[in-house]
This record gives sequence, structure tokens and C-alpha cells, in this order.
Amino acid sequence: MNDFIEDLEAQEVLARHDKRNRYEEIEINGRKMIRQNHSMRYLFTIEQFVKEVEKQYAEKGQAKGIREWVGRDGFMKTKPYSLGKAYYGKLNHWIERYREGTRYSAHVEAFHDASKDLGILGGRKRFWFGEFGDTDVRHDKSYAEWFNEMIVKIHERCQSRKFRERMRLLEIHWQRSIDNVTAFEQKLFCPDTGWARWLVIELTLKYESKYRGSITLDDVIKHRDTFFRSRNYNSMMSCIKAYVWTIEEGEDTGFHLHVVLFCLPVTKDDERLANQIGDYWEDIVTEGRGRYWNNNRADLKPSYERKHGIGVGLIEHSDREMRSSLLVNLLYLAKAEQQLQVRAEGNVHTFGMSGVPKKEKMGRPRKGSVVDFENDGVGQSERVGRESSVVQQGSARAATGPTSRAYKTGVPLLFPIEATVSAV
Repeated sequence: MNDFIEDLEAQEVLARHDKRNRYEEIEINGRKMIRQNHSMRYLFTIEQFVKEVEKQYAEKGQAKGIREWVGRDGFMKTKPYSLGKAYYGKLNHWIERYREGTRYSAHVEAFHDASKDLGILGGRKRFWFGEFGDTDVRHDKSYAEWFNEMIVKIHERCQSRKFRERMRLLEIHWQRSIDNVTAFEQKLFCPDTGWARWLVIELTLKYESKYRGSITLDDVIKHRDTFFRSRNYNSMMSCIKAYVWTIEEGEDTGFHLHVVLFCLPVTKDDERLANQIGDYWEDIVTEGRGRYWNNNRADLKPSYERKHGIGVGLIEHSDREMRSSLLVNLLYLAKAEQQLQVRAEGNVHTFGMSGVPKKEKMGRPRKGSVVDFENDGVGQSERVGRESSVVQQGSARAATGPTSRAYKTGVPLLFPIEATVSAV
């Protein structure tokens, strides 16, 4: 039963990864079109293959791929077993999609490592599986033998101490993520420490296709920090009081950010506010190199409602249905870090959350502070730069003019406040 639930989770994680990264809006000859990129769901099929190998070993003591024998007519005969029927035809596609330097899930890496042990991956010449019954002339070995040896190598990898230790640590990490994300959501809507309602914005912050080949992980981290730091000095961005972020990498989309933003309900039009924030990413943060996908679009919400529910837009603390959908979105965002990790040297955090902002008292503030800096998911050096850029009331950097009670920067909003936050 637990394996079944794990499979559903892995499948849903990759499906949501596709939703965030597979579709993007492009412009050709002045006409906007939706482009569909490669799907990452093939990784789930690899996981199924590896888990099925281990299941057969556990139940029967061995796993069978393809049977070969010489018939009475003197010709070689082949008969695929269940593993051969289900997965042999997919091997070339899996090998073709492999990218050196990317960290995959434990089961997918077991497949890749077994392939490397056999020289199928990492060799000078590209290996290609032929039809049933064909022979690899270069190595004088049938392709059925290659497949059967791969099954044995996969089992050896899954039995290794390294694999078992990684699975143990992933389970601990995932349970910790569940606890942290759940506590984060509950505190945000808690009547004592949080707010009565949040305007939840969900964006995929990408790069224009002609720049993707030159965008590095360091560039993404720099732009991420600039994006969140701008809440301290940009009036529109200052409505963002909490956030969740993840760095992802797609085969077609390259490095990009996915963010869930918890904004004060300064407007009823969440789609418009999401577009304004996305435009800020495009024009200011990335200096014209960025693109974005707005998940708050009104035409997308009916599809959310049919599937896992709507977890974006204005969410009241008493709306259990929308809060449940929001929590599920956040949990699968955290789970994606385990399913497909970005190419990076050393330990790079690809998922993080801000601290929970302190409830502001309704009245004239004494000091300027737009956010609680504790536990915001970025480094200490980034935090120092962020704190030094906070606009204080009465300082030379503070703008003149009327100030909303919900803000402590002293900087007027670019758009009228249509609804103000109320504490419960």
C-alpha cells in the first residue's frame, strides 16, 4: 500500500512539474502562441521499472527480462517476460533523455548507474538497443543479454548501502518538509499570529529562449535574491509578506524559479497583480531577459477546480477547501526537490520558505520594517544586503506622500487599495 501511495505521489509530482514548465507563451510574427515542451513523466516510468525489478526479486528471488533459446530449426528464439514487454521498448528513449550532472531520484539514479556499469551510458559511442532477437555486432552479444544484465545490475545497485542510506535520509527529509510546510501554512492563517486572508499568487519565472543557454544557476540565485529583496524598496512588491520558492530545471526551459507569494489583499484582481509582478521580473529583475507564466489566470482556474482544487487568489482563513488545495500545492512543490534536482556543484538548496511575518498592529507605525527576516530561506550574506536596503520612515530615501496603514515603508502604492487586511 505504501509503495502504491509513493507511486501516486511521484506521478503527481512530475505531472505538476510538467504543468509548471511544459507550457509557455511565445510570440511569433506578432501573434502569441502556447508552446508545449518535453514532458518529464518518463522519469516515473523508470521508477516503476526499477521498483518492479526489486519487487520480483523480493517475491521470486530473481527478475526475468527476456528468455532466449535455440529452436529445433536452429534459429534463435526470444520470449519477453513482463519486464521485457512493459519496458524494453522504452530503453532508448530513457537513455537519450539522460543528462550528465543532473541529480535524479534514488530509483532513477539506480537505473542510470546500472547503465554506466555496463557501458551503456558514458561511453564514447552512443548505445542503441535493437529489436528482439537482434545481436549487438560490436560486442558480439544479443540485446536480450544486455537487458537481462541490466536487470541484475539494477538489483545490485538497489541493495547497496549507499542506495539504502539515501532512501533513509530522503524519508527523513520528506517528513521534515511536510512538518515545516504544514506549520508554515497554519501560522500564516492563524488568528493569533497570522492574517485573516491572503492574496496568493503563483508564478513560474523563466527566461527568454535566446538567453537560456547562457543562464547559470548563479544567475538564477542572484535574480531570486533581487526579486525578494525588492519588497523593501518597491511599493508594488512590498505587498508580498511571505513566500515559498523552488529552483527547477527543464530540458527546454532551462533554469527557472517557481514561486508562491502571499500578498496582502490590496486588490481583488489577483490575475492583474500577478501580471504586474511578472512584468517586474521581466523588465527590472532580469533586465529584459525574463519571461513568466501566470498561474492566476482566470481561464486556468476551472481546470484547477476539476483536478485538485483552486489554491490561488484570495483565500480566507475559514475557507478550508481552498486552504487544503494551497497546502497540497506547497507539499508537492517541496516533494519535487527529491524527484528531480538541478545540475549543481556541491550542496545547493533548491527549495525554501520565508519566515512568517509578524502581525502588524493597526495604527501609525514607529519604525519601518516590511518583513520578518528570520528563516527566509536565503543566506546570511544575502540577508545583510537586504536589511541595508529597507526604507525607513523619515529617511532621505523614503518617498513623500500618504502612507497606507498596512505598509511601513512610507512608499505609496502604484495602484489603489481596494481591500485592506483585517486581523481576526
